[in-house]
Amino acid sequence: MRTSLHGALRALTVTAVAAASVLMFVATPASAKPPTAFERCHAAAPPNQVHNHSIIDNMSSVTVAAPDGFWAGDVFRIRASGTIHTSGLVWDNYTPDGRAGDFAPLGDPAWPGPGLKKFSLVGSLGPGVANLQFGTYVYCVVVPNTWSATYLKMWINDNMTNDNTGRWDITIDHYWV
Repeated sequence: MRTSLHGALRALTVTAVAAASVLMFVATPASAKPPTAFERCHAAAPPNQVHNHSIIDNMSSVTVAAPDGFWAGDVFRIRASGTIHTSGLVWDNYTPDGRAGDFAPLGDPAWPGPGLKKFSLVGSLGPGVANLQFGTYVYCVVVPNTWSATYLKMWINDNMTNDNTGRWDITIDHYWV
């Protein structure tokens, strides 16, 4: 009787250890790669850094540069709001989206963003990528992997900023890995 009880206890112990091992193996989650900067931006996760800037009155541009520059693989998203009046006329007031359907002429050096919407928020990413159409909201933009470090410059696409009044507030969500 003692032998059969001893054998039964031993079998029960082996079964319990095997079941615990299986449970531990099943319950352990697989290691997942952390999300990329683009995935975090796309999911509207909190950014690594937030840059706040404004274009006020006749100020023509703002630049985000070192030490807060943008590096290869970084991602940014721009949100802008406010109104800038581009003359003394009541109807000449614009959000960062500018004048719908009206584009600055190509080849006219008075317009900083030829071919882009007049009186809108436009910009460039470093010296290499100029004339980007921004506006009120920009989706996630990835800095090319071939670049080391760069800056982001934004301005109003206006051929005469000296008569401007008002303000655009610009928030840049900056993501990196």
